[in-house]
Amino acid sequence: MKSWGQVIVSLVLVLLVKTAFAETFIAHCRHSPPEMIVVDGDCSGIVPEMLVDILAELNHDVKWLEIPFPRSLAEAKLANVDILIRHSMTDQRRGFLDGHVYGDFERVIEYFLAPNFESDITSPEDLKTVNIGALRYYYYSTQFHALDPDSITWVTETPQLIKMLRASRVDAVITSKRHAADLYRSEFRKASYSEQFTNPLYISFAKASPKSVYQDEIAEVLLEYRKSGRVDQYFISYGMEPPVQVFD
Repeated sequence: MKSWGQVIVSLVLVLLVKTAFAETFIAHCRHSPPEMIVVDGDCSGIVPEMLVDILAELNHDVKWLEIPFPRSLAEAKLANVDILIRHSMTDQRRGFLDGHVYGDFERVIEYFLAPNFESDITSPEDLKTVNIGALRYYYYSTQFHALDPDSITWVTETPQLIKMLRASRVDAVITSKRHAADLYRSEFRKASYSEQFTNPLYISFAKASPKSVYQDEIAEVLLEYRKSGRVDQYFISYGMEPPVQVFD
């Protein structure tokens, strides 16, 4: 039977081992409530709180930085960030991100028309004949990103899109709920054509980050959260419908 001294030494050794392997991950956040909420530089909301809990189970923690998503992608390539949250995945992003799905969401893509555009967009074929305004670096849909890039006018901010559409400098603008679609509804005519599909969202690790070596154990905890229904609870606590969970 161990003495109290031996027990204390054992506990100290366990604590030292855990502390030795504890890491602080750099993660980027942006204000998109309730999934991500930034107040005075602090990040909370559905996905940040879920990630914090997952990391805590493995004795890790996280430092949040509020960074616009296009810059986050650039920083991930340079290993200046370890984790990106709540984003879609593309073939290009797979080149520098290892992604892990936390849920599948229904997504609706809509098009709003310029005042001087007298026709309509009624089919995918019509998309090939018009000039469309879109936000650079953001994912809309596989169908949209297969269009000729020369037919798309890329900008970096939503107010730029609204000004261009108002001035009829583009025929239409592509948008979705995630890209402030409600800002267009009161002023612009909506095209007849829209696209609806299931869109998985990811928590990803920058491949170039030295801390990506921890991603397998973190992904394992995330998978447990998904299978146990714990992911659902984060969404329910904020009054949102949980995502669908699909397992291979």
